Order: sequence, then C-alpha cells, then structure tokens
Amino acid sequence: MAKIVCLAVNSKDLLTTKAEFADVSEDHWASGYIAFAANSGIVNGIGNNMFAPEAEVKFQDAVVMLSRALGYERIANRAENGGYPTGYLKLASQKGMLTNINYDGAAPATRGV
Repeated sequence: MAKIVCLAVNSKDLLTTKAEFADVSEDHWASGYIAFAANSGIVNGIGNNMFAPEAEVKFQDAVVMLSRALGYERIANRAENGGYPTGYLKLASQKGMLTNINYDGAAPATRGV
C-alpha cells in the first residue's frame, strides 16, 4: 500500500532513503516507499519501531493513507468529522474517493478496491 500511495502522488527519489523501522531491511523491495511514506507522515507503523511490511492493510487504513497523501488529514481529524477512521471515510466519500465502491472499513483492502 505504501508503494501504491507513493506512486499515486508521483513521489520523487523514493529509493534513496532507508526505512527506519526495525522490521524493514534496507534491501526490502518496498524500503524506499515505506521510508518516503513514513517521512511524509502518510504512515506511522504499528508501534515499537515496527512497520509489519507484509501485513494486510485494512480498507479504512488505505483510505487514511491516501487522505494524508492528498493533504486531507487536518480536515478528517476535525471534531465534527470524527477523526480515525470515521472522519477519513466521511471525507473520502465527500471527495468522491469512494464512488462506486462497496467496502467494509475493517476488511482488508484489495487491489481491486
């Protein structure tokens, strides 16, 4: 998902930095994408300096990543929007990001969705 988001925002110099997570080796195929996403505030990891690069991503978390990459985090986190994950899903719907998509926010995000 980190790679998809980075490519979606047309990020430059993706492979020049190393991800600073204990479970992402420098030679991991997505290390540069993960590093860029983390350094840009798109992803935070799972805590304790871990990222879990092979874990499934929930649909709601994919929406959060895309919303952050597009600069919508502040709006999604406003009290009236509800923050995580409600505010992000609400905002994504308002912005047309979820048009024609049937989803369960807690279900894994698929490539098709």
